[in-house]
Amino acid sequence: MSAPGVRLSDKAVNFVAPGRHIRPRGDYLIVKPLPLTLSERLKADWHGEVVRGRVIAAGPGCYKNIHRRGVKDGKPWRTVRQSQVFTPNEVQVGDIVQLGGMEIEGYLFPKVWVSGDWCVICREEDVCFIECKP
Repeated sequence: MSAPGVRLSDKAVNFVAPGRHIRPRGDYLIVKPLPLTLSERLKADWHGEVVRGRVIAAGPGCYKNIHRRGVKDGKPWRTVRQSQVFTPNEVQVGDIVQLGGMEIEGYLFPKVWVSGDWCVICREEDVCFIECKP
């Protein structure tokens, strides 16, 4: 029996067949991690893996959720509805991005095997910054 993914303990291994193209939905991104280069001037206690990389696929964008909260008659209430305004992704294919947190002792991003490399799946809101060309 073969399945699209293989379950090994608590981690799933996902892969995309060679020659296939992927297109994320909504505001999702596929990021190929770049090698870590540490500074010689700055010493840091580093835990986990670097989550900095080049965007290889980006979704079109999404309709954001609108959250409203309040208190009425002493009782808290909350509503969530979808916006009528489409928000396109600001991050484009080819951008170098830094994701929030680190993989271990921080955020845990799912991984996928694409064209012989491990890539990270994240949302646009997970991106801390986009590196600009000088």
